[in-house]
Amino acid sequence: MTCQIIVADEHPLYREGMIGLLKCLLPDAHISQAGNFEQVRLLLGNLPSADMLMIELRLPGLASIAELAKLRENTESSLIIIVMSALEDPELVELVVQTGVNGFIGKSCCAEQVRKTLGEIRKGKVVVSCQAIEAAAFDSDDPVCRLTARQREVWHLVAQGKTNKEIAAALDISPYTVRVHVSSLIRALNVPNRAVAAARFAGLYAGQPL
Repeated sequence: MTCQIIVADEHPLYREGMIGLLKCLLPDAHISQAGNFEQVRLLLGNLPSADMLMIELRLPGLASIAELAKLRENTESSLIIIVMSALEDPELVELVVQTGVNGFIGKSCCAEQVRKTLGEIRKGKVVVSCQAIEAAAFDSDDPVCRLTARQREVWHLVAQGKTNKEIAAALDISPYTVRVHVSSLIRALNVPNRAVAAARFAGLYAGQPL
């Protein structure tokens, strides 16, 4: 069955570049383009079985993150929605993920990062790939120094044995967002799973405040 994909970005050059990359990954995909949010609505109406929507956060006509959340709410859960943006502020990315989208790809990412991220998202994971999350403090080789403040909060709660649902309630964020933070935390610490991350926290901070 042919994969139906919509690429929505106001810049034709970026759309064409993303379409070229998608065709390399999914040669049989049928890819449609949109330059504004109204065109996205029309395409979704004409393609009720669309499999993936890649949408620019600042797409003309997409007025707010609340509108993005409404789009997610009003579309089939089987539709993979991936937000693309040159805005890679961690707090903004967190708000985007809280809408229930399947992933976020920063425009600073290289083609290989995009390929890897798309592959993970298509397997059912919620993935964030952008410099704000993945960029390290280059003046230190210690991965702990590379963690964001939010990752440290999540790490602390993971070390307490909290589930993703409990962490979400404690930090007033969505379980989707927690999954993203836990995944990025595990990658940043270069550990195989959350249990090892928790053990490492205990070893570093036993008897100390975070």
